Amino acid sequence: MALHLNLYHEIKKQAVQRQRDPLKLGTYGIVAVVGILLVYYFYRVEQVGVVTSRAVKLQAQWRMAEPKAKDALLLEIPEVTATMIFLLIDFACIVFYVSSPTPPVHWSLG
Repeated sequence: MALHLNLYHEIKKQAVQRQRDPLKLGTYGIVAVVGILLVYYFYRVEQVGVVTSRAVKLQAQWRMAEPKAKDALLLEIPEVTATMIFLLIDFACIVFYVSSPTPPVHWSLG
């Protein structure tokens, strides 16, 4: 029976051990997690940039539209006030009409 020595076995064992090195695998894992976090960070930075630019555009539009809105509101206030006064007078007349023992025959507001 011949003696068979496998001298290459030690070299293969070291190669497999280097492939399965926990420190190397851990380093790959950490690098992958850091890479994912960096991608997410730059994605969020882009989103914030889009929102910020939209906010700046809307503020510029508001600065242009605000004086017109104030002017329109000033023109609209007398109409709203007059309408509210007429509605209050109508409501008071209805309340008085319902609550009085002898309601008047004819109401004229105008």
